[in-house]
Amino acid sequence: VLVVAAVAFLLWWRRQTARTLMGRLAVPDQMARLTPLEFERACAELFRNLGYRVSLTPTSGDEGVDVMLERDGEREIVQCKHYLQSWVGSPEVRDLLGAKQDFRVARAYLVTSGFFSEPARALAQRNEGLHLWDRNMLTATAARLVREQLLRRSAGEAPVTAVETDGDGFVLTTPCGPVRAGTVVNAAGLGAPGVARLAGRGDWEYHPCRGEYHVLDKDTGSLI
Repeated sequence: VLVVAAVAFLLWWRRQTARTLMGRLAVPDQMARLTPLEFERACAELFRNLGYRVSLTPTSGDEGVDVMLERDGEREIVQCKHYLQSWVGSPEVRDLLGAKQDFRVARAYLVTSGFFSEPARALAQRNEGLHLWDRNMLTATAARLVREQLLRRSAGEAPVTAVETDGDGFVLTTPCGPVRAGTVVNAAGLGAPGVARLAGRGDWEYHPCRGEYHVLDKDTGSLI
């Protein structure tokens, strides 16, 4: 029984870790702090949440493929490039094209934490089945998946455990991963001081009342 429980806990812990890594793709600053291996695992979890069965290839001798995908009986491949300070160019696209032909798959993805050069994009457009995902594509897709996971949870199952400022917005830490928000509205009522402490604003004064309702009129932009 103890062995079964230990294995179940290990599997749960690995999935939680994978979800957390995927969520970090939604925030560029957190994506930048991933190691190359963590970046590959995060990308694998992202594709898993898009409905694929995924498997990571060995760290050495991967023949130009980092993640194998399978869905509806079809295989696809992913190459990950954790490039923060440089652009992904046409040589990397040619490598992916060669791997696509070697593995005889219809679709291949080149995923990067950076951006692609114009020659790289032009080469991909000339070859059917090559898909380039840059930092913007990754952050948008990861953010959408994290929000979808939060919506599937019941109230109270996805508490915000930390609030950090991020440029002109905020990053909220949740069990499903970080969520970036432009505005955070404190609607905690009697729990408002605790929420304020998460945001690092313990100096705010609160006068919470029960039973009051405030309606935000979207057209007028005012509170009624």
